[in-house]
Amino acid sequence: MALSDAQRDFVASVRDRRHAICKDVASGRLSVSQAVQIARQEVQVRDLYAVKVLDVHPWLGKVAGRRLLASVGAHQFSTLASLDDQMLEGIEQAIQKRPQ
Repeated sequence: MALSDAQRDFVASVRDRRHAICKDVASGRLSVSQAVQIARQEVQVRDLYAVKVLDVHPWLGKVAGRRLLASVGAHQFSTLASLDDQMLEGIEQAIQKRPQ
């Protein structure tokens, strides 16, 4: 079954928006908290895995990001929008404690 032009455009907008969020977190232009707030509001980013954002975070990386998610009780396949405020607070506190 082929996608319509509108469906292709939507898929492209999801890919582009998710890429932009990850790029902005990696560069430090967006915090994890800001990315979560965006994910809670925008359908294109709602299902972006939290681990993808933590993987690119300048002070975390792949292993530390996954450990951090586990330490706050988040599943490895948690999405940004599914992180509750308590999980988000734990993530932000851990990031602030890391040497910069």
